[in-house]
Amino acid sequence: MLRRRQVVTIALLGCLVMGLGWIDRSWQEGSSANPNQRVSYKTADKPTKIGADERIADYTWWLAVLTGALVIVSISQGFFLLRADKTARMTAAAALKSAETAEKDLLASHQPLVTISNLELCEPNSRDEERTHISFRLRNSGKGLAIVHQIGVTIQTVDRNQQQRARFTSAKWTGAIESGESSDENRLTSEILGANEWNLIRGGQMALFVTFEIIGQDIFKNRTRQIFPFVYNTRGWRFERSPSQWTQEQESRSE
Repeated sequence: MLRRRQVVTIALLGCLVMGLGWIDRSWQEGSSANPNQRVSYKTADKPTKIGADERIADYTWWLAVLTGALVIVSISQGFFLLRADKTARMTAAAALKSAETAEKDLLASHQPLVTISNLELCEPNSRDEERTHISFRLRNSGKGLAIVHQIGVTIQTVDRNQQQRARFTSAKWTGAIESGESSDENRLTSEILGANEWNLIRGGQMALFVTFEIIGQDIFKNRTRQIFPFVYNTRGWRFERSPSQWTQEQESRSE
């Protein structure tokens, strides 16, 4: 529906067109009249007969006036419709941007962040016939629930002769971790980690690299994939983050 301001504008334009048409017609009639012609009082009282040509001329004139008014009204409506369409598109764009911002804020407020904690290299226990193993826990340092589906671990050793051995294994633990909570302790064993490797690693004659790949999701079922590379520091007898393959090569060569 047209607003009150638009209706008033269109009505004023129509009145303007009709007024201009009436002035034009009056001027034409006044110009065509003979100023020297005198009309008697009796003749002026008699009704004049309007011919067919004059009726057609009047009809044509009024049709032209109404057509002009219709054109002006149509142009005015088109102008107002364009403005309304532009306003609607701007409003829709603003609403879409606001919805995207709200979605990002919602995801950020429930985004989990799984990290590796209590990562240790444990020596074999002859009493329990346990091999050299790696123990660790998962901790959720994010803001939302973390659901873990798979934990893949790549274990790699490099001796002083640059001989590399690598094995892939996976942890058996899967489940959900609340924000700020940790999982139970997990243990990993591998055929390339035995008593001999333990002695070489502790003696600084072999480098050990462990890379974790954790596949999970958040509460909105958005898939997450996190990779954590570690290198075993023989000086401090603890694992440290290894940011790149270059770091792994440097650590192995320095020993």
